[in-house]
Amino acid sequence: MTITVYKHGTHGAVLPAEPLPAVIGTSIPVYIGTAPIQMASEPTAAVNKPILLKSMEEAKKHFGYSDDWKTFTLCEVMKAHFDNQYGSVGPIVLINVFDPENDKTAGTIEVEFASDIAYIDEPVILSSIAITDKILDEDFSVEYAADGRILIKDLKSALAGTISIEFDKMDITKVTASDIVGGLDSETEVLRGIGCVDLVNQITGQLPTILAAPGWSDVESVREALYGKAELINGSFKAVAVVDLPSDAAHRTIASIKTWKSDNSVIQENVKACWPMAKIDSTLYHLSTIAVWRMMVTDLENEGPSKSPSNKKVPVLSLCDEDGKNIEFDKEQANKLNAVGITTAAYYGGAWKLWGPHMANFNVDAVINPDKIFDSSIRMMHYLLNMFQLRNQDKVDESMNRRLVENILQSEQIELNTLVSDGKLLSANIEFKASENTTSDMVSGDFVFSAKTTTTPVAKSIGIEVQYSTSGLSKLMGGDQ
Repeated sequence: MTITVYKHGTHGAVLPAEPLPAVIGTSIPVYIGTAPIQMASEPTAAVNKPILLKSMEEAKKHFGYSDDWKTFTLCEVMKAHFDNQYGSVGPIVLINVFDPENDKTAGTIEVEFASDIAYIDEPVILSSIAITDKILDEDFSVEYAADGRILIKDLKSALAGTISIEFDKMDITKVTASDIVGGLDSETEVLRGIGCVDLVNQITGQLPTILAAPGWSDVESVREALYGKAELINGSFKAVAVVDLPSDAAHRTIASIKTWKSDNSVIQENVKACWPMAKIDSTLYHLSTIAVWRMMVTDLENEGPSKSPSNKKVPVLSLCDEDGKNIEFDKEQANKLNAVGITTAAYYGGAWKLWGPHMANFNVDAVINPDKIFDSSIRMMHYLLNMFQLRNQDKVDESMNRRLVENILQSEQIELNTLVSDGKLLSANIEFKASENTTSDMVSGDFVFSAKTTTTPVAKSIGIEVQYSTSGLSKLMGGDQ
């Protein structure tokens, strides 16, 4: 029955603030993990399937949301990108491996009905809720309340006191690193986990450029799968993997994590290794999540990955281990991490900044090729490679005559010239060389263009030398010097 509210006099209400709109970025990160899809509108539609998100509203619709980030790792990502006061940015792609058909356990609970309603505070699959001799949606209904609990409504006033409820609930213990790694199922030929990255382009129309799995990437098999997939997506494209190094009680010091990184051979040029965790408004975040957010913002500001996200502000209040215990060091100590290819955060210049312009391959004591020293150089080379393929994919299987050669050379040189004029490259030139296109290759329909570029280096350190001079003393005598 609808209750009419009688109003007399002035009245008003304060509504929750509108969420900040997400800024559309030029980089597309793909996150792999677990989400509370038992809360989603269509739970089974969000299992091992890339879904493009541009807002928190979309995220909750497709995946649900929970503050239990240890169980539902993708919720941390949703919060970081779409529900913060520091600048929401998207779109992002999420791949959830939590399967309500398999990753569940049966349970029972005693609930107390009061005023014809009761609550369950468990990750329960709504359709599985059962009450003896009662029919769902006839005798009672279930839904998620605003606080995340399950609300059971008595539709016929037949439920009172303590009632036994049976249900299936999501069981995180059934999800393992192998589910995150996924790959191609040999029997069903279905892609799962990180393997679903190969479906991102065809399903969402977006090209993945960053891969991450916060909460899982400190596991060796997951980390290796991430950088393996980032090395080659769809057999053609390149991305980078942003991973976390362990921040447990055994790895709370700079010395311990440097040793761990070396012992575990985290030295790949397409991996950005982050350590430790961080707090934002007393909430714990994996630094990989914060780093990806910062990379997206930086790429957006510069229309591409031409600048390093290092020394750019991040909404960090302190660094910590996985238990929330603070880990404290200054910029000079942070440089010890940077010197071996570890990205961290540091308080510098009056604010917290992401700190570290290198990828995991960097080591100050090693000889590094000039194009592999900085994260921006590596990502810019990926950008050139990927964009050339995207711009010219429609030309595949066309007649390769001289007109098409000239067309590609001209159009691509224009693109390169624009990057040079914008300062994103120092120089760039594309050629079609006879020495790299042999007769046998051309007869077989295989052609290659060659581009030489100089990426813009990072001003990693800027110094000044100050020297005392006695020349100014002449002013005391009325001189001009």
